[in-house]
Amino acid sequence: MRLAQSWIRSISARAMSTGDDETSGMITDATYAAHEILADARDIDGMESDPAVRKRMYNRQKLRDMRREQRGELGRLHAEVQECTRRILEHPRLLPWKEVADELRQDLGVAQVRNQDLKQAAARLRHVLQVLVPWTQAMPCGVVRFLHLYLPVRLTCTRKASLLPHQSDWRHNALLGATGDVRGLSYKWITERLYHNTDMALAQYERGNEGMVSLVESRDDAMSYVVIRDQRIVSASLAQVTEAHRRIYCRVPLTTRLDHKVIVDAFGDEEENIVHRFVGAGEPSEVSRLFEGETRSVLVATNIGVDDSSENAAVVGDGPRRHNTQQGWIVNDRLSDNVTRVREFWTLGFPALPSLQAYAVAMGMDPHGMEIDDVYAAYTRRQESALREMLQHCRGLFYDALRGVQADQPHPSPNLASFYAILPVVTRRS
Repeated sequence: MRLAQSWIRSISARAMSTGDDETSGMITDATYAAHEILADARDIDGMESDPAVRKRMYNRQKLRDMRREQRGELGRLHAEVQECTRRILEHPRLLPWKEVADELRQDLGVAQVRNQDLKQAAARLRHVLQVLVPWTQAMPCGVVRFLHLYLPVRLTCTRKASLLPHQSDWRHNALLGATGDVRGLSYKWITERLYHNTDMALAQYERGNEGMVSLVESRDDAMSYVVIRDQRIVSASLAQVTEAHRRIYCRVPLTTRLDHKVIVDAFGDEEENIVHRFVGAGEPSEVSRLFEGETRSVLVATNIGVDDSSENAAVVGDGPRRHNTQQGWIVNDRLSDNVTRVREFWTLGFPALPSLQAYAVAMGMDPHGMEIDDVYAAYTRRQESALREMLQHCRGLFYDALRGVQADQPHPSPNLASFYAILPVVTRRS
């Protein structure tokens, strides 16, 4: 009897501990279950004196109690399922968390790859700056104004900028680096420097007579320069004139192009407007680039004085400096829809030859017995005359190319070697 009462008290205590919380208790009506068990136990004690029978009756009552608990738990779970179902029906489009996690994981991978690319690009640019900062320390004042857009350094101005190649620093015509970003940046630097000095070139153009080929002597480095000024008004649109110059100067055969892959990588879609051309053995190579605008297009050209990847250019003087013998601007201005003004300004240099024998070969005469100044004067006059002929030849090439553009027919690239064929052999450096 004491055993049964102890068991009943434990069941009652458990039921009472869970009866206060109807939603979380194991029995829906815990108080009723405790009273029921107590009444059953009393009835069992009064009806049955056999301990074995009473034990079986107690066990049956315990099983009924467990089933009641299970039914209560099942009812609670059904209620939770119904509540969850109601919430899902109220929000039929839940966030696809797995897909969101996958997208975030992909974005993280892209960001990590981009971060690595930026770090590598920063490292390359640091290397470029290490090369270019010392290279720009002696930059003339005339070009410092736009260098600050590219390099975060304070540049010094050592001398006045000049359009004559011998008065400009050799770095203005240098291609640094055999390959890579440094070389591509050198192409941009030397061509953009000329483009930004277009106004200076036009100011020099106005000082001379149109169509005039004039001689400028420079005795400090034994160089003579011929200055060409040429203007023409053309019955063609700016686009047609620009395309004619592109065909003449930029669309040259691949066999005469240098650094084509470097230029494509550096300029992308604009690679058709720039070319580095091999002129001939012993001649400095030439870079030409075309800049286009709504009312003006400018073509700039220059010889390369220092080329880190070239072994053909002759070294003149000490160190890496070499003679740059050509700079040119062709400025096309739109006057109306079908009228364009073309102004050309070129400076071409001729270094002094090393011996009288070289002068004899160049001029086809025997200079022995002549004063050296007279020999040099005759030599420079010969070059001036040859360039007058070349100017006429260039005009013919331009009009031929323009007719091809206006007729909208494929126009073969002119043989630019004919430019140099007109000049005497003396124009080629020995």
